[in-house]
Amino acid sequence: MRKKRTRGTSTTTAQEKVTVTAQKEVMNALAEEKKETAPVKEPEAEIKETVKEPAKTRIGNVKLEIFETNVTLKDVEKAVKKDAADRNLAGKIDIYLNAEKRAAYYTVDGIGSEEYKVELNNI
Repeated sequence: MRKKRTRGTSTTTAQEKVTVTAQKEVMNALAEEKKETAPVKEPEAEIKETVKEPAKTRIGNVKLEIFETNVTLKDVEKAVKKDAADRNLAGKIDIYLNAEKRAAYYTVDGIGSEEYKVELNNI
């Protein structure tokens, strides 16, 4: 003989209903607690990132050693500026080095003269 099958009826007891209800209350309470204890973010001061740039290559002094004459370009610039100031010349100065004559010739605003020179031996 065959066994009778009973349809799946839910037979929940009062005890099971109480347990489920209690579990839901506990979960809700925990969720509320998390909301209350969550740290409140206050507006922070702006944080600026300092980005380090790669080290730039710098050139120290450029030295000219021409026919037993040893000068730096900075010294030549200073001497030419001083000579131009002594002649009351002002403007854009271009410098031209002549190794054979051991002299630095210059022009002021594109105007030059044979007199506009500085002897490299005298620097």
